[in-house]
Formats: sequence, structure tokens, C-alpha cells
Amino acid sequence: MNPEGRGPAKPVRVGAGSGTPAWPAGDGAHASRLETVASWAAVFTIVMAAVTLLGWTLDNHVLTSIKPVWPSTKPNGAVCGLLLGFSLWSRLGRRRTAVRAAGQGAAALALAISGLSLVESAVDRNFGIDELLFIDQATASQSHPGRIVPFGAAILALLSLALLLFDTRRWRGRYVAQALVCVAGFISFTVLLSYLYGVDFTSGYTRVAVPAAVATLVLSVGATLARLGYTPLAILASSGAGGGVARQLLPAQGDPQSH
Repeated sequence: MNPEGRGPAKPVRVGAGSGTPAWPAGDGAHASRLETVASWAAVFTIVMAAVTLLGWTLDNHVLTSIKPVWPSTKPNGAVCGLLLGFSLWSRLGRRRTAVRAAGQGAAALALAISGLSLVESAVDRNFGIDELLFIDQATASQSHPGRIVPFGAAILALLSLALLLFDTRRWRGRYVAQALVCVAGFISFTVLLSYLYGVDFTSGYTRVAVPAAVATLVLSVGATLARLGYTPLAILASSGAGGGVARQLLPAQGDPQSH
């Protein structure tokens, strides 16, 4: 609790005016390492999205779906991946104000695309955005070719909204952002598990593509690490005695002999 008893203690900002996330005093080194990992996660997402768009350009199913029998990542989904990857990257380190503003705009555009896709599925209407970039021949016989599947659109919308709230001045907004990221990451992880165990909890073409699930899971992890100070795992990044003990105990949780 904070001294006024109004909620959780707010982390102390490191680097006034830098626009970087708030962290407990003395934890700047750990925060820097986590931001480096988050940067690589953002770059990975951008590369995955670019490869998917290249796959659509070359009509290469390996690049869009890995296996021809699996559903492909839709072009609009890849565009959202590019936008969200850039949005996360723009919030890391001491980026210029213009870059951060561009990242905010990218997240807003991704939210618009994914949100419209969700509305299309909900009201069974076609707003003409599904095949703006490429014609989806693989699902041409389906009722909605080229459309981001509902689960995929929901994941993208959650991440978009989270990045819009990423650096809000209200600390509650930052906690909400991390909650949204965790939900998106959980859905992505569940999708990958369904492929691993051969269990399709959706049906046919409503299944999220593997490349999309991998990219959004990596982006979710990156976003979590970038603002770890606003999650229950903040102790892991602490340079204090508590943080050191937590980091030493964490590997032991996966050792059966330690239980």
C-alpha cells in the first residue's frame, strides 16, 4: 500500500522526463536488460509480420502458414503485427517524442483494423477491408475470405489497447495494460498448445495461424518485460536482497527434486 492507503505502492520513476517506465530506485540496470529483451521481441514480431507479407506476395504458403494444411496468417493480421511491433519498440529506451507519438498512432491503427474485423464477424457484415492488400484464394470458397479470425482479432485488439495504455499517466491504466497483455499472451499460448496436442477448440478456418500465435506470444512476453514493474513479477527485476532471492528460487520451481 502507498502511504496514503489508496492502492498499491507506485514504483519510483527512473530518469525524470525520459518517458521510460517507472521502476524501484536502484533497479535501472535490470530494467535496461529487460528492455533489451523486449526490443528483440518487438523486432522479432516485425520480422515475422514482414515475412508473412512476403509470403502473400510470393504466394508461398510456408511463409504464411508453415504447413499448407494449416490456416494462414491474414494480410491485415500481418499489418497489425508490423504496427504493434513498431509500437512496442517505440516505447523502449529514450526514444524521441515524435517516435513515441508514431508508436501510439500505430497502436491506434492496429486497434481500428482488429476492431473492425471483430465487428465484421459479430454482425456478419463485410466492410471491404479483408482483401485490400491481397486476394485470399485459399479461402475464396468461404463466406469471409481474407478476414482475421475472431480469436486472432481479439488478441490483436487486446495488445493494441494495452500499448495505447502503456505509458498513461495514471498508474491504474498501466496495470490494466499489463492485464490485457497477459490475457492476449494466454490466448496465444493456448492456441499453440492446441496445435502441439492436435486439439482444435475452434473449427476449420476460425483457427488462429501458427505464425500469428507465435508472433503475438513473443510480443506479449516483450511487452510484459518492458513494464515488469507493473506486474506481480516486479520483484524478479529488483536489485535488492528480495530480488536476488527470488531469482535464485525461480529455477528451483522447475526441479522436481526440490519439491
